[in-house]
Amino acid sequence: MPKANKLFFLLVPNSNSILVQQLVSDSVKMKQASSSLLSEKLMLQKQLQQVNTSLESSKLKIARGEEQVKTCVGQAIKTSVENWQKKKTRPAGVRPPPRHCIKKKTFSRRSRKPLNPYPTLTQRHRNPYENDQ
Repeated sequence: MPKANKLFFLLVPNSNSILVQQLVSDSVKMKQASSSLLSEKLMLQKQLQQVNTSLESSKLKIARGEEQVKTCVGQAIKTSVENWQKKKTRPAGVRPPPRHCIKKKTFSRRSRKPLNPYPTLTQRHRNPYENDQ
């Protein structure tokens, strides 16, 4: 082929070269999408691992809490039985020592005696027309 013909084919794209360019463009887009999906997958795997770690930690805390509750309930039952046995073995005529507590006194604002609706006069009022003699 002469040199001019080769130049013509390079300058004027034919249908095959457009097709190849489109395929290369699609391949690059697919590789970018694949890379994006792979990074998203890695991110989701990290999040899943964190959630699983948190879940295991929560399960351990719950197990410890259940053990503490069992221990407390056992102690409460033991104390209750001991108190019941002490009460049962105490002689009937003996009372336990009194618990000293201060009883709060309440004071009313009202007076205890009712007011006299008819007061008596204890001082004699002088009449201005009487003579002092």
